[in-house]
Amino acid sequence: MNDVSPDLDVPINLYRDVLRLRPRGHPDHPFSLLSLGVALAARMQRQHDEADGTEGKSLFSQVLDVALEDSYAYHAAVLALGCTAKSEMDQPTELSQIIQNDLEDRGVQRLDAALQSIFHPDSCKNALLDHLGILFCVRFDCLGDLGDPERAISTLEVVVQFTSDDHPDKSLRLNTLGRLLFSRYQLSGGVTDLERSICFLADAVQLTSDGHPDKSSWLKNLGHLLLARYECFGDVTDLERSISLQGDAVQLISDGHPDKPFLLNNLGSLLSARYYRFGDIANLEKSISLFEDAVKFTPDGHPDKPSWLNNLGHSLSSRYDRFGDIADLEKSISLFADIVKFTPDGHPAKPSRLNNLSHSLSTRYERFGDIADLEKS
Repeated sequence: MNDVSPDLDVPINLYRDVLRLRPRGHPDHPFSLLSLGVALAARMQRQHDEADGTEGKSLFSQVLDVALEDSYAYHAAVLALGCTAKSEMDQPTELSQIIQNDLEDRGVQRLDAALQSIFHPDSCKNALLDHLGILFCVRFDCLGDLGDPERAISTLEVVVQFTSDDHPDKSLRLNTLGRLLFSRYQLSGGVTDLERSICFLADAVQLTSDGHPDKSSWLKNLGHLLLARYECFGDVTDLERSISLQGDAVQLISDGHPDKPFLLNNLGSLLSARYYRFGDIANLEKSISLFEDAVKFTPDGHPDKPSWLNNLGHSLSSRYDRFGDIADLEKSISLFADIVKFTPDGHPAKPSRLNNLSHSLSTRYERFGDIADLEKS
């Protein structure tokens, strides 16, 4: 089966988008650094990827360089760095839980108090609401608590309502609200949340020019939501539109952009889905080419490279099933074996990757009768 990204990949990509839109000097830059750092720390605790821990610590340190010492962001960064140091010396600390407690005790209460003192929706209140919404996003992404998105969604709805279409952050806020609604849909299954998330993402795309650096991200996100609706209801129109949007996202981004392999892999997965629905071999051939490009543009050691290789191996296995070319089967076995070798024990994808290798070895045994393949499988 194709690899599915862990839940925290979505908010991490979102926070990277936010950080790009809020460079050093932007009043929300410290908070954007903090949000991304917390999400990376949470993923490190789940997947034990040291690169996430290193990047998280760097982001927390940057917060200390740019935030006021009496600000919430500064206090939270000090706390996060302390927790990180403790986890390296002692037993792993649930950083997300500590941040959650601190958000309850300090961040939310402080912003709520500020909001109570403002009676009319103006730019100041809008900024506070934006901050409060991000606070809830951090808690929700790290803890998956349904109590938080309820409040975050209502907060961000007010933000969007009082943000004019020509405001530079309008598309970002629409994207954030749409993604949060989709997260709640994933937890509760409420179709209304899925429909509304698609509407907000569509608005974000419409408001963003092709030359905007985040247009490809908005296209990718909208395509992902349409795919979810296709998987829910089976309307092929959603699949076709998702493929078109992901194709547009690929075209808008340069080969050297760090998101290019991710977009290529997404488009390859969509074309694979269309192949399995309709059986058109052109879709399978194109998906193999896209997966190969995703692998080519991803350096060795990148945490996503095994997923791209796994998807390539899966598509090659499908082409073998269609035509019986042993070269496709041999290449898929080689890919699956390498992926398993470089996937640490305890990784959430390890069982599925072992299963893919076992299936391919069993297929070769059925073809040639070599008992060694049966034993390995």
